[in-house]
Amino acid sequence: MSFDRFTTFDDPHLFTSAYPVRTKDSEPCNFITFLATAQRLRIPFLSITWEAHRSIIGAGATSRINQTLVNLKNAFAFKRIGDGDRRKAEAEIYECLISELMILGHPEIRNHPNIVELQGICWDIAPKSSAGATEATETVWPVLVFQKSQYGDMYNFAGLPVARELSINDRIKICRDIGNALAHLHLHGIIHGDIKPQNVLIFRSEDGSLSPKVADFGFSVLGAKDEDQITLHGTPLWRAPELDEYPTFSKSDAMKTDVFSFGLLCLWFILEEHLLQPFSFDGPTPLSIADNPSANGKLAVTQLANLKSAGALTNFVQRVLVKANTSIENKEILQDFFSACLSDDPGSRGADMIHAVDKLTGNRTPRVRPEYLANGTAPEDDDFGASFGGFGKTTEEQRLLSKQDKAAARLAILNFVVRQRQSGMHDNAGLFYTGMLDSGLISLEDMVDLYRRHGVFEEAEGITNMDIQRLGEVIGPDHIIVVSLKSILLTILESKGRWEEVGKLRSELMITVKKSLGHRHPVTITITQNLARDHFLQGQWREAAELWEDTYETSKLVLGKEHPQSLWNLSGLAEALQKLNRHAEATQIYLEIIDASKRTLGEEHIDTISFMGDLAAAYVAQGRFNEAEEGLLNLSLVAQRFFGHDDEHTLNAKGTLAGVYYMQGRYGEAEALAMETADISKGRLGIEHPNTLSHMHTIVVIHRGQRKWEAAKEIARETFRISSKIFGFQHKDTLTYANELAQNYQGLGRYEQAAKLGLEIVEASKKVFGPQNPSTLSSLQHLTTTYRCQGLDVDAEKLEKEIEGLQPLISIPKQAQHYREPPTAQSNDDFSADFSKFQISDPGTRNEDFSPDSVPDALDPAQDYMAINAAFFGAARKGDAAEVERLLSMGVGIEARTRAGGTALSIAAREGHVTVVEMLLANGADINAESITLYTPLDYAVWKDHAEVVELLLARGADMEAIHDHGGTTLHKAAAFGKLASIKLLLDAGANLEAQDEDGKTPLFWAFCFFSPNAVATLELLLERGANIEARNNLGMTPLLDAIETFSNAPIIELLLRKGADIEARDNMGWSPLLWAAEEEDEIIVEILLAKGADTEVRNQFGQTALSWACRRGFEDVVKLLLEHGVNIATRDDEGKTPLDWAREMGFDAISTLINTWQDKEI
Repeated sequence: MSFDRFTTFDDPHLFTSAYPVRTKDSEPCNFITFLATAQRLRIPFLSITWEAHRSIIGAGATSRINQTLVNLKNAFAFKRIGDGDRRKAEAEIYECLISELMILGHPEIRNHPNIVELQGICWDIAPKSSAGATEATETVWPVLVFQKSQYGDMYNFAGLPVARELSINDRIKICRDIGNALAHLHLHGIIHGDIKPQNVLIFRSEDGSLSPKVADFGFSVLGAKDEDQITLHGTPLWRAPELDEYPTFSKSDAMKTDVFSFGLLCLWFILEEHLLQPFSFDGPTPLSIADNPSANGKLAVTQLANLKSAGALTNFVQRVLVKANTSIENKEILQDFFSACLSDDPGSRGADMIHAVDKLTGNRTPRVRPEYLANGTAPEDDDFGASFGGFGKTTEEQRLLSKQDKAAARLAILNFVVRQRQSGMHDNAGLFYTGMLDSGLISLEDMVDLYRRHGVFEEAEGITNMDIQRLGEVIGPDHIIVVSLKSILLTILESKGRWEEVGKLRSELMITVKKSLGHRHPVTITITQNLARDHFLQGQWREAAELWEDTYETSKLVLGKEHPQSLWNLSGLAEALQKLNRHAEATQIYLEIIDASKRTLGEEHIDTISFMGDLAAAYVAQGRFNEAEEGLLNLSLVAQRFFGHDDEHTLNAKGTLAGVYYMQGRYGEAEALAMETADISKGRLGIEHPNTLSHMHTIVVIHRGQRKWEAAKEIARETFRISSKIFGFQHKDTLTYANELAQNYQGLGRYEQAAKLGLEIVEASKKVFGPQNPSTLSSLQHLTTTYRCQGLDVDAEKLEKEIEGLQPLISIPKQAQHYREPPTAQSNDDFSADFSKFQISDPGTRNEDFSPDSVPDALDPAQDYMAINAAFFGAARKGDAAEVERLLSMGVGIEARTRAGGTALSIAAREGHVTVVEMLLANGADINAESITLYTPLDYAVWKDHAEVVELLLARGADMEAIHDHGGTTLHKAAAFGKLASIKLLLDAGANLEAQDEDGKTPLFWAFCFFSPNAVATLELLLERGANIEARNNLGMTPLLDAIETFSNAPIIELLLRKGADIEARDNMGWSPLLWAAEEEDEIIVEILLAKGADTEVRNQFGQTALSWACRRGFEDVVKLLLEHGVNIATRDDEGKTPLDWAREMGFDAISTLINTWQDKEI
């Protein structure tokens, strides 16, 4: 089982919340955490249900916005999860929904006039046949309910007559309102992350004025700190150019990406008429202009994409403003604004949206950010809450926020406590906080690791003691905040091995929480869980079992017998019983837990899968290998089905299964499976990921058990080196790998090295685990054996006496007293300890200054590694081969990583420096090293279309099928950017033309969906080389269907039809190309399809033809075009309605008149 679930009750202001600043080991978000968040934010649940046939008024990256078909004065807008998006992982969907709730429920955001107002939540019942439901059940998805927009999103609004009548001043006013909303978000630390016309809704105010409201916060970032590294998404056309180059950003740099997107939106809206006029620049030929406003809207967006791709945005602005029909003052303001927003260099942009709006309003005096305490504003509950629901911020953070002294900090804490007690929410806050922890919506860092990473570990104890004393004086020694600080102090003392103080503080802490909160309070339960964990890790299994049993009984009464938290307490009890050799009881408990978890959470839930892993580990420990094998095979199949073949849960199950094969004597199968698992983990996570190191360790154990000492030593040495670099020597994983290396030295007869390393392990284990911990005793025993092998019997006897004095709490097998030969394969008990770990550890950040003395070829510890690495990366970027060679000769790590996870080889490949690439490869650089975004050196070279580098990397064996963002291969990326030279090289090298991304799309789809200026040429090339023009994505859409639905560009549609695309292809919902063209209101595409003979009687899932749908949506021009081609006007849909019925019901009088006139002609 994983102790990550029993997180230490750490400092409440040091956790992250909301997408995407959640930590890797957080529990996944789900329906329950969504409900908890909505309840805490007091967002009402509405007794209405969204219906699938309501019309779409806006589509964002995370969901679609639909409008009701009831009385227009009272209509709501529903934001639901689209059928295609339901194929994504549940946690990913709920992360976006919860992020939106937390932002729209923010007390400073919810009443802003230009931010869409969340009315409440209702429910979407997915039918059994939909993507969101299984065969057996219907699925309930939350639907966010907003106020109705009269004009839909900004993109649709721009094509309406009311928008075409706007003056440039009117358009600037709308953009200023949008900017004010975004500036307000930035003012409160919120980064939108996906600014585009589709995420702005247009309303008509009571006074008749137009009012834009910013919407869609599914990809937004809330609560990021200055030091955080933020992952951004955004829509390709509208996002800042640096998002295509760097995977993560600081908070300040992330805000600048919003500035660029806002500037691009303003350029499109304010200067739209100029985008429809010929403009000469170094890019594709200007597009022809149509009479249809809808088509022109798409042409304007395409022209904008071309300008952005060519880097000509500011040049375009400068030239068109000269002839723009507006005042000189406006021209100066716009020129200043666009120059500040649209620079490709983030350093030349305004710092945030506040500065951008000041530019747009012509305000030369920058506004000042409010400081809650500095300006005398009384802080609200939520100002000091964790995601509006936790406890007050501690004094250190409050000082940072307010720049005030101790008095101001105390005022903040007192204000918070008084408000909590006045509102009667004191205990409720604790309940909510604990619930958020349990659900995984918020997560706490390991404070000891955090302090070490920030270089303040030695000072942490004094600072924490000071905070405990100071806050105890203000709010009392038994207050929950003081309790949390004492818990932090406990972990610090444990890490320093001060076990007497640990015991004393542990007892004090337990008495305090029971006295102040009661035995059944959730915080008391959490503290008890942590104490049980501490006992377990110290090898005090009886005490751990007693505490877990007590905690289980309490949580059963408070939360229920089958509550996930109760099941995890029971799982802890089972593992402790297992250590006490009470295997039958442990096994029975695991079986009951799994049955309950399947019943309440489902077979595919992460908790259920973890419990299945615990049961398999119990079977291994008992030597019941056949049952363990059966359980692990089933577990791996379940994990693979729901998470994928390369997911960590699947790989963990397979790694343990490899150990079972070994213990069954199936050495070949064991080794093959272990190596396969490690290779997949390397490819997916990288060689430095903790999971990969664990899988490599499995190989070492298997090799060592077969006396393949040399092979085992090399891998053991590598795992130890990497773990030392990342975590430091005094880390439990590093000590495990060090112990393995020492045993391999011993197996090779290198006793002196084994003894030296073994002694270091013993000393570190005493500090990290404590002298009586089983890991420490095991290390002592191994060192004793090494001394016996060296003939140092006196030293061995001393250690044996030390072991005898330390092990009253635990019994471990003793080795032979006079063992002189290298040890044989380890026992099954030892092996099961290696293979029964299913927990996932957090690697934290790397310690670049650490180099273990035990690795002979390590760099000189006195060197400044960070400076050397920076110089190395700089030389690679510049193509300075001589400097690269000099640094390599000094011993610089060739696989050193940038903060984005790139290597020197990645940098050189991206910049096109062939000589440096060759030099790095000759020195052993990993040709397939992946960055954080899973980009390899080949991906970087293709992105920049450096043909010579691409050719070199392919010739040296670069993996062109490696998966990167969105599940695409290198060929997908090349197609998306229209890199024709690279595409040819990849295809010549045998790249898979039919590889599918996570949405089931082949490179042919990617060729047109990212606004590449070379889209037509890319399509022609791929089709000439044999790409399947009828390939289907996960929604059943062919390239033709997808091109109409997402891009709707006439030259692309004509090319696909000319190449033989099926004009009658149907997607999973029964939609044909003609239906999609009608939905997109694209008369040009409709006319093209009709001219090619498209069937006008094809019906969608509602039994509606293209004519019925166009009448229902109010697309007059499309209706007219279809009537001119003689479509059947008397057809009836599944509701028995004709096209005329729909036009009348929806109030489209012009269409009703048109159909009546057409009927009269036919008569």
